[in-house]
Amino acid sequence: MGSVTDKKWAVKCGNIFVLFALWINGWLFFYSPLTIEAAEKKRWQLQPTLHFYEQYDDNVDLLPENQVSSYITELGLGLTAVLPSSRRQIKVDTNLKMDYRNRSDGEVETLHWLSLYGYVGYQASPRLTYEVGGSYDLTYTQDNLTVPLVNSLSALTQAQLIEVKPGVSYSLTKNTNIKGGLLYGSQLYKGDDGVDGTDYGLNFTWDQRVGSRIRFNLGLEFVKKDYSNETGYTRYDIPGTIYLDLTYLQLQISGGYQSYSFENPDVASIGTEDIGSFSKFVYGINFDLGGQLLRLKATTISFAYKTNTYDDLYGQPYVNSEFSINIFHAYKKYDVYADIKYGKDVYIAAEDRRSYMGGNIGVRWYIDEESYMNFTGDYTIYKYEPEGSKFNVLQGNIDYNRNIYEWLFAGGSYAFRSSAGNTTEGDYLENIYSLYLKTSW
Repeated sequence: MGSVTDKKWAVKCGNIFVLFALWINGWLFFYSPLTIEAAEKKRWQLQPTLHFYEQYDDNVDLLPENQVSSYITELGLGLTAVLPSSRRQIKVDTNLKMDYRNRSDGEVETLHWLSLYGYVGYQASPRLTYEVGGSYDLTYTQDNLTVPLVNSLSALTQAQLIEVKPGVSYSLTKNTNIKGGLLYGSQLYKGDDGVDGTDYGLNFTWDQRVGSRIRFNLGLEFVKKDYSNETGYTRYDIPGTIYLDLTYLQLQISGGYQSYSFENPDVASIGTEDIGSFSKFVYGINFDLGGQLLRLKATTISFAYKTNTYDDLYGQPYVNSEFSINIFHAYKKYDVYADIKYGKDVYIAAEDRRSYMGGNIGVRWYIDEESYMNFTGDYTIYKYEPEGSKFNVLQGNIDYNRNIYEWLFAGGSYAFRSSAGNTTEGDYLENIYSLYLKTSW
């Protein structure tokens, strides 16, 4: 890794195009022909949704020359079903999306997404609760994808992800709760770079309240990942967090210990260096300063510092550290926010690292009770070492959203991204125009 092209793809994957979804509460109730009291206890709550999305992107591949445009049409159908009661809860979410991309270079791409999420909880007693959560995600296309969907993979025809999490929660006292669970996950990636994987794990959490202003929790998590390309790793994570509520100041201090051990460091190496194993302490601090202390009733100032370790499919982890300042103020018809950030990514077992510094500003304008507009802008400078590459990335977005009827919603947006650096390979300009229509019954 380390080439400008690879890094340009890495920046692109996080925000390849803008999708809008407006989730609205509002349920349809279906009764069995029993008494009203019995029906209230047993009824399912259903919410079907249907959305249509159209987008034009004048440089979908972010090329500095020979730009490739694309018309993207997306049609989605979703359904949420909930069965609540005093002792048990069942929730199922389904979502099917079909995406058609007609490109100016003559290629036609068809993508299909299917996601299913389920949760079952049963309260055996006032203190004891059993629960099982699970998810299934399927991504499919007839041709190799030109846009990476899963980490660094770039030539997939199908991605299938399954995850199941059974657990149990027990309240020792009113202020003390312990929770434990297991994890099983399976990944199947079909394509030129397809890699299959299996996850196993367990976790434990202790949550404790001390009075009305102090809360802390301590956890333990063990995860083992195995991939078909003979890589994999074992991870231990011991996180801890303290929350302090000081009326005008909310303070959160987090820390922990992480340990990675790779099964085949020769295969999972970067360049000529082996990853092997490593351990590190992670820590972070975040505090929100309430506006009343500043005599601005609707203002909040947040400071945050965090450091964390991330891993990708090929066992090439990196550590991200970031410091940020955020200011938020709510007027009667406007919400205004701005933040400044500085961060660094350091790749384990390699000398590559990336630092970034920038800021953004945003305004949400509530036109009336049925519509609002967003205005956002972001300017960030990225520096890559040791090769010395530098990119200035400017992004902006304007979107309009309106509730036409109680069951019909519409909106549109314009967004752009541009990059200019000391190498022409990293220069690009992109304009995106989008429209969406959504119904909810």
